[in-house]
Amino acid sequence: MKTDSNLTKKLSEQTHTHFPLFAEYCILLDKGLRKEAIKCLDMFIENSEKWDYFMKADFCTTIFSNSMSTKNDLEPMLSHNLIEKIVKPTLYEMTIREHENYLVFKWYGQYFRDTPFIMKAHELNPSDYETKIILLNNLENDLWLSTHHLPEFYLGDIEEDEQNLNLAFIILKSLEAKISSDFFNRFTEYKNKIKEYKMNNNKTN
Repeated sequence: MKTDSNLTKKLSEQTHTHFPLFAEYCILLDKGLRKEAIKCLDMFIENSEKWDYFMKADFCTTIFSNSMSTKNDLEPMLSHNLIEKIVKPTLYEMTIREHENYLVFKWYGQYFRDTPFIMKAHELNPSDYETKIILLNNLENDLWLSTHHLPEFYLGDIEEDEQNLNLAFIILKSLEAKISSDFFNRFTEYKNKIKEYKMNNNKTN
């Protein structure tokens, strides 16, 4: 997956003072020098083991807030080691320490595709458009996982999925003038699939 030049340049500018090794990593990535970039990132991760919570939280806030402001995806820049040793555990700890900050729940839920965290972000800030769209995408994916083997069998929790459908329709109604009707149609299709499965299941019991 290719990194976005606008994002790597912006992150190198924003991190060069406090996180110079990460800034260098971004510069090398932007030049296409991936082997050298990975070596630099490994040194950065090793140094981060000495950091306290606040330093790690500052790093995560810097990279995620800049990704949001440029509307570019961080995923190509986040190596497995960077995710597992810094990003994921730090974001999780941020959701505990900063439990009223919807952004940390949004970042965690979006990048780790964790629906309950996106739901929490939506609960904390129900007016945020981007959170609504991310939540709808997550809910749709969860519904697909539950129903993609129908009519043979149902893989999810029907009660939970019905609750999620109700939430999806509430969000869709609030976005009615801003999104395509295709979104509404897809969730209606899931609703009908679940309804049909329940009717057929009741007949056989």
